[in-house]
Amino acid sequence: MPTLDQQPQEGKNALLEGTSTSEMIEGQRRSLVESTRKLARSPSEKAAKRILSLSIDLAMHYADELLNNFEQSYRTNSEQELWKVCFYSSVEALRKQSGSAGPHSVVFRQYLLDLVEQAIEFYGKLLDKYEQKFGMNFSSFSRWPPNENGFPSEGLAECYVSNSEQPVHDTNVLRSAQRHIIYLGDLHRYKVQNQEGVLKDFSKARREYLRANSLEPLNGHPLNQLAVIACYEKAPVEMLFWYVRALSVRVPFESARDSIEIVLNNFRGPASNFERWVWEQKESKENGVREAQNKVLPRGPIPNGEKSGGGVRPRSKYIREVWIRPNEEAADKGCRETNANEREGVLCEVAATKGANDGIERMFVGEQAKKTQKQAVQHILNTAGILISNIGTEQFKRSSELLLMELAAFIATDTILLSPLKILEIMLVFAFPVHSAKTGASQALISEQKRTAISVILDILERFLEVICVDIDKIGLFLLTGKLSKKFSRVLPSLCFALNWLCAQQSLQPEFSSQMPSNDKFWNLFSMLCNNLEKLRENGELLECSVEHTRQHECTNAILPELVVASPFFKVYPKYPSIICFHSLPDENATDFQFLAVHARFGLLLFMGKRLATDESFAPLVSGLNGFENVPHVKNPLESTVNLAGEDVNGGSLTELAMDSLSMSSSFEHSTADESELKKKLLLDEQSSFTHHWIIEIRPKYLVPDTNTFIDHLGHIQRLVQSDKFTVLVPTIVTDELSSLAMGTPIPTGSTLLSRELLAPEGSKAAVVMQRAKSAMEWLREMANSRVGRISSATASGNVLHKLTFATDGSTEQLKKRSNDDLILSVCICLCDKLERAGNTALSSCISPGSTTLERTVVLLTEDRGLSAKAEAEKVPVRTMQSFVRWALTPEGPTKRKKGGAGEGG
Repeated sequence: MPTLDQQPQEGKNALLEGTSTSEMIEGQRRSLVESTRKLARSPSEKAAKRILSLSIDLAMHYADELLNNFEQSYRTNSEQELWKVCFYSSVEALRKQSGSAGPHSVVFRQYLLDLVEQAIEFYGKLLDKYEQKFGMNFSSFSRWPPNENGFPSEGLAECYVSNSEQPVHDTNVLRSAQRHIIYLGDLHRYKVQNQEGVLKDFSKARREYLRANSLEPLNGHPLNQLAVIACYEKAPVEMLFWYVRALSVRVPFESARDSIEIVLNNFRGPASNFERWVWEQKESKENGVREAQNKVLPRGPIPNGEKSGGGVRPRSKYIREVWIRPNEEAADKGCRETNANEREGVLCEVAATKGANDGIERMFVGEQAKKTQKQAVQHILNTAGILISNIGTEQFKRSSELLLMELAAFIATDTILLSPLKILEIMLVFAFPVHSAKTGASQALISEQKRTAISVILDILERFLEVICVDIDKIGLFLLTGKLSKKFSRVLPSLCFALNWLCAQQSLQPEFSSQMPSNDKFWNLFSMLCNNLEKLRENGELLECSVEHTRQHECTNAILPELVVASPFFKVYPKYPSIICFHSLPDENATDFQFLAVHARFGLLLFMGKRLATDESFAPLVSGLNGFENVPHVKNPLESTVNLAGEDVNGGSLTELAMDSLSMSSSFEHSTADESELKKKLLLDEQSSFTHHWIIEIRPKYLVPDTNTFIDHLGHIQRLVQSDKFTVLVPTIVTDELSSLAMGTPIPTGSTLLSRELLAPEGSKAAVVMQRAKSAMEWLREMANSRVGRISSATASGNVLHKLTFATDGSTEQLKKRSNDDLILSVCICLCDKLERAGNTALSSCISPGSTTLERTVVLLTEDRGLSAKAEAEKVPVRTMQSFVRWALTPEGPTKRKKGGAGEGG
């Protein structure tokens, strides 16, 4: 096989015969095109072999022309012609045959891999020739020398120091070499895609694309190819990030816009489903524990005076419920007593519990954690996609609320799914719509798009600043040791990028500040941080540094990874990143790049603060930044509102209590006296609009599952028994019904289940039900033998037996004309009459005289709508098993829920 060091044999023969080089190249090109077309039409091994021979020979001639007549070849775009004629068309033809279903596919796949290997070797040697011919070293252009691939690692922990200027070479040579390197990356990608039985590792292709980007950062083509790799690797953050970057340079790769639309369309459905699930958790909690908002759960109108086996129940127009978890022990003395505030707090306040993000954080741990976190990442990107595409703007407010909760939870959770690098990439994606409006949009829509994007960025930065300002006293320790906490390391790089972006925007567009929405909390937090950093600088704890665009002699020039990742970015970030120059540096710290990164980041933030303080247009927004020397230490805005547990005592929180609605925690905060009175007043005002209704205070203690619940949710019943919080009461009619189902006996008409054949064919629905009934009976017998105290039997007359029994209830003979539904409901009604009371609950003194209170500890668990409606009419608390477990126990990950189901969320 000829190489770049050897003249192709056919070329020598042609020259000996006096044929011109151009004629010879044209002849080989026609032969190669003909063979490629022939192979594309039909599987021809002869054509494949000829392609392998002609491709590399013709490529040698193109390379010779490029090296010996560069200017002319570059003007005619010979690099692209070489690629398409010699390799790309041939690769596509071989891919077509290797991907077919015929027996020859394996043979052509090997031909394909052979051609790719030849092309990789060819381009490697061609690039070596470029370095020799034009006197350059491509590795000296690396944008991030510490890493082999030229890009910062996920942790962004270290900066790098470089006191040498970027090499200067002929731009056309760099662009020509960049094209070859992109094609080399494509070849490595093809190789990985067509190899079978090996791990798909695109690291070599990625390294080539990054190398191509380092030669000419203003070209979006290699950035687009990095996005293509992310698509194959199913990496959603990198996917959207690289497509955005491909459009944010001077020479954008325009087809990336269409790719972004495709990516966002793929995100839209799953993200909407996830958001719906999260807000359903919120709604479920509000329905289950309404004391967090209105303190009572409104129920719709129900039939008055309906008769049942228990007699005529009290008439009422409305029923409202207050659900309280069993471990919420509150004094039963009424709101008038001295402990009224504690009681009201238990009933009315859902605690912020280590910040209002506890609910999302809980979703990020456990068996479903990885799945939930992936869905949250997709939702975050979809929220950015709403700003980019202007599709789904009607739901943006709710999406952005959830976005802030998710980011706060990722920062607080020890997860690798959103590393500091990925958080930074997300920030850059949110900045994209400020600069790139949707094609064809009106000026008004563009202005609103920019304003909304800026508002979201400020809200995110506010959350980042909260993380820092809560532990602001630790910054001195971080500066001393050169090591950050996990939370600081996650948010600090993104904070530096975004504030640097903010200042650069203001420099480029003086009217930018007028487009910014007000966010007093953000500016107050930033002012406090800057004043604290100024004090550390004056004390010598923060090293003296400045921000420059070029390297400074007699200084230590540090480059931060976040600025490398973001450069270039439209007109805001230049081709090469800004440099942090340390004017004096102790020798022992000169090579500690993690130590330098910590000081460089805090120094950059201080520099940005001073820069904004001197900008007159920002004066109305950042009054706390005017003159650091004359401004005393600004009081931490969090100190007046957030206690040591992270709870906002003024009714908000670090995430403004939005996450509180998602929290499944059973701990409650006590209200202050003023809050207690206000809540009591709101409750009275609300109730005054009704002539009379019932307030049912529900403290689940006894759970009564129907037969279908044992069939469909035996695992949940077992969890409830094991939780040791509830007693499961099994009606004797339910054990009778389960026993009949387990034996395949037909069930009498009127039962809660359909009649089924005596002999159930294997795999039929009846067989499945029979098997589940057997499992339920086996578990019940096991519980009976082990004498577990948290499960017992209950008769139709409401008698609770000391243990599980499988004997037929004698009373059912007298009631055999009634349906099994009515018998199960009769058990619940009788239990309520025997175990509970009316008119003497803790809420009795807090409601209007026209209302009556009941206390319930019995809950019916069923998915039967008819039975649920009857239970509600009899003021028997009812829930589906799934909704009750979500409310009472640790929340589960998102699952596909069945439609309907009486009592869901009730």
